[in-house]
Amino acid sequence: MIIVLILLLIDVNADWYHSTLAFTLAANNYQQHLGKDKHVVLDFFTPWCIYCQHMAGEFNQVFEHYQETRPDILIAKMNCDEQQNQHICHHFGVHSFPTILYFPPGNDRPTSQFQNHRRYDFFVQWIDSLAQMSEETKQEIQQQQLEKMLKEQEEQELRLKEMMELERQKQIELEEHQRQKEEEIRISESIQQQIAEANTFIDKIKGMEKEIQILQQQTAELNSKLTHIKKLPKVNINHALVFAILGFFLGIAMTSCVCLYQKTINVNTEKGI
Repeated sequence: MIIVLILLLIDVNADWYHSTLAFTLAANNYQQHLGKDKHVVLDFFTPWCIYCQHMAGEFNQVFEHYQETRPDILIAKMNCDEQQNQHICHHFGVHSFPTILYFPPGNDRPTSQFQNHRRYDFFVQWIDSLAQMSEETKQEIQQQQLEKMLKEQEEQELRLKEMMELERQKQIELEEHQRQKEEEIRISESIQQQIAEANTFIDKIKGMEKEIQILQQQTAELNSKLTHIKKLPKVNINHALVFAILGFFLGIAMTSCVCLYQKTINVNTEKGI
């Protein structure tokens, strides 16, 4: 039995209670909350109590549940291992841990002690049976729920507007990207057209270069012939004129002879010779 207790004590994390969610009551503030306008569920614990540590997760759920649904209920805790709180724990007859007491509104003395399995559903069932909701509290809760719904609706509308604005920005960016892409295509096509025109112009220049080469070749040939002609001996103009006149008269004489011969043949033909 002693060994089991030692193992249980070793298993206890001394700092576990710092992560619990319940509101902390102590000697300096408990009178400000007990016997006031709220239902108070107070957990008396010690850091070395392994049962308190094992119950912490369930009690955190209880705190979260009533924080959201019942603002008139205070889920609280008190560390009975602290010297300033020990006389309060003794005052309320707390000698074992955990001890969970219920304090109704307007009463600083507990009217009930939790005596069931330390589970979330049993805690909620016990608290709901004791902490009856007043009409004022119901109206307050309804008002809070309405405000919460309105706030959630506003947040949803805001998120929707943000999504719509984000979608609009995406559409603008998409259109801008498409416009840039079309502009790039247009520029690319224009460049390709200019390149094609430049290639055509280059081909024309090459053709003209060939024609120039041919003309240069022909010019060289003409120059060669002209040079050859220049090298021929010069003709005497007077001699050429004499030979031309002689040739002219010689041609006339030969023509006359031919005509006379033809005429003689014709006459002989007529006489039957």
